[in-house]
Amino acid sequence: MLSNVSWGQYLTGVGVLLVIYYLVVAGLFRKDAVAFLSKLRKKGGAAKTGQAGSSGNLTVEQLEAIVGDLRTKVFLPMGHSASKEQILSSLQKELTGYPGIHRKAYRYALGNAIMQIAAETCAIQIDEKELNTLWDKI
Repeated sequence: MLSNVSWGQYLTGVGVLLVIYYLVVAGLFRKDAVAFLSKLRKKGGAAKTGQAGSSGNLTVEQLEAIVGDLRTKVFLPMGHSASKEQILSSLQKELTGYPGIHRKAYRYALGNAIMQIAAETCAIQIDEKELNTLWDKI
């Protein structure tokens, strides 16, 4: 009997059964799904307004905004005329205004961006030891 069923018919039947199954499950757990989606929207709204979530997590967009701020407020105004000490001092002042950047992953990402921008914009090499000292002061 099963030899008369083609693979196409079999896959179509399984697909229809899966759709019916998921519709039934969605109907049974509709309230839970709506509550879950509303929580996701609220968390997404906090990230869009530039605020860290309740657990202090930053989004990629927020980290990119911090890097953009550092570029325009610290590196570009100083240019090639600034010393490494002046840049590190300005970075320290600027970074104290950003809550939630003390997590290791954020420090690593921001540190890499700082080293790259300092080299490109000011022709100054900042190493990881200097960045660790900077993070300790914040």
